[in-house]
Amino acid sequence: MKLPASLSDHHHILFTFYHVSCQQKQNTPLETPVGYTWIPMLQSGRLRTGHFCLPVSLEKPPQSYSVLSPDVPLPGMKWVDNHRGVFNVEVVTVSAVHTQDQYLDKFFALVHALDEHQFPVRIDDMRIMENNLEAELKTSIAALSSSQLEPVVRFLHLLLDKLVLLVVPLPGMKWVDNHRGVFNVEVVTVSAVHTQDQYLDKFFALVHALDEHQFPVRIDDMRIMENNLEAELKTSIAALSSMKIKKIKIHTEHKREPTW
Repeated sequence: MKLPASLSDHHHILFTFYHVSCQQKQNTPLETPVGYTWIPMLQSGRLRTGHFCLPVSLEKPPQSYSVLSPDVPLPGMKWVDNHRGVFNVEVVTVSAVHTQDQYLDKFFALVHALDEHQFPVRIDDMRIMENNLEAELKTSIAALSSSQLEPVVRFLHLLLDKLVLLVVPLPGMKWVDNHRGVFNVEVVTVSAVHTQDQYLDKFFALVHALDEHQFPVRIDDMRIMENNLEAELKTSIAALSSMKIKKIKIHTEHKREPTW
């Protein structure tokens, strides 16, 4: 399923359940809708993904229903099993627009507000005004070290661009006095991406072996055969998805300027 590049609070996925007659009778449709449920695509500006257990309505939802979750009991509607969750579904997305990382999302939203001078900024349940933006931005920059590595790699060009922008702001852009914090995050980010090459190399080697059907695969001291490739590939994928930017302590030496 392809999503629009620009999503609003009204975008959603609608599920319609049908009863299909095995023997079609005269003047009777073959398919009859018997239930409805939906998933709003955005929650506090972030893409909703993961597992859902949704209640199912027996009636067609009213207008403007999509801004609410089906967990909200809309008045006058009948639900299956007294509004309990009965439909299980998992949403997995591949996006070059949505980071799906809370730390990156917050950082990009704050930098955008700083650049465009748009206030207040709403992030989850927070309402950030101009007078406390700098403090929130400093906290957000420090929290980038907790980001997952996979979205950081995908959005590395944008992340570094915004960090440089904070060091050398554009004309008319508010100055944020946090040069050392920004520089430290740049160093940590680049170092984290560079030091995790071994995991990426293993993943690509395994995928290449699977694609070309070339065995055994030699990775470091390991000799991987076809019968254990699947297990090794699952382990490799899990290692990539669970990586976070590790905190690296940066030591700076302060030298006293010589006196003449």
